[in-house]
Amino acid sequence: MRDEPLVTLAGTPLAPGFYLTGLAIVSALVVRFSFQETARLPLTRTTVLES
Repeated sequence: MRDEPLVTLAGTPLAPGFYLTGLAIVSALVVRFSFQETARLPLTRTTVLES
């Protein structure tokens, strides 16, 4: 299996789950703070969002 080095290094068979959970949290934070809210903008706009 490909996750054996990670399991061996961490000492727990749950290591791949912890790794994926950590990556999911980091990804969610990046998305949360890098995208602008567009809920109140009209759907027919023709301009690009400004920062």
